[in-house]
Amino acid sequence: MNFLNLVSGNTSPAKTIFSGVETNMTSVMDDDAQSVNSSIQVPAAPPPTGPNTVVGEQLPTADEINRHIIPVLKVLADVRTLQLAEPAASPELRKQIYEHALVSPEPVDLLASGEPPLLRTSRQMREESGLLFYSSNDFRLVVSQNQAENVTESLRRCLASSHNLKKLESMGHLEVEYHLSSSENIPAGKDDTEGECIELAVVLAGCGSRENQVSWRAVSTNFSDPAFGNNYLEWLAQSARLHVYSSMLVRDWEEAHHQRHSEASSETNADITERLRT
Repeated sequence: MNFLNLVSGNTSPAKTIFSGVETNMTSVMDDDAQSVNSSIQVPAAPPPTGPNTVVGEQLPTADEINRHIIPVLKVLADVRTLQLAEPAASPELRKQIYEHALVSPEPVDLLASGEPPLLRTSRQMREESGLLFYSSNDFRLVVSQNQAENVTESLRRCLASSHNLKKLESMGHLEVEYHLSSSENIPAGKDDTEGECIELAVVLAGCGSRENQVSWRAVSTNFSDPAFGNNYLEWLAQSARLHVYSSMLVRDWEEAHHQRHSEASSETNADITERLRT
């Protein structure tokens, strides 16, 4: 069972960003599609004319256009056809395509329904672009109100796999959004071993996450902005409350990380996965 199932209550199988990757890939395209792609030709550009023509300008030949442009056009039509671009597509060109397709300006939600299609296309493309996706993006873990326990348990099970553990290690940054809805839903202090945020921090610290790799932020689902005509004093009180809760989350994370680091500075990935399974 994965993140999405536990949080939503759905018991049917669903893929998340930590799901397993199929190793037996089907053929990329059938013979008809290959013949259509191979028949694509770009005509040579007409000679330049007019007052802005540069004298002596060297225009690309039709073969050069076909060799460099056709692979990109194929990828834009269907990412699976990137395999057909070999050997025309240089490593530099392939890297640029991967960056364009995989690097997001916004944080990637860990509860999303699967990895990008490009990572599920073939084993070769996954090996070439997998590290780029995890190391070049920021990720966000949204802990919905009253669901921290479920998210923590799901994270513990997922990271019991060494494959998923490597994904977490390679992430550039992970932001945990802890959603609050009322004064009763308060993050637990360090002395409360049943505290939801403490347990989540312990799991992340126990998986070897770096201290500066994870940030914590409290979010209120009932936050009222005075710009929309709400009471300004109420807004100040809510802002102060969120600041206090965010500080508590950060403090708990720092303490959990320091404690775990001192206890298991020499622990390997195999030791971590074995501990999480038990």
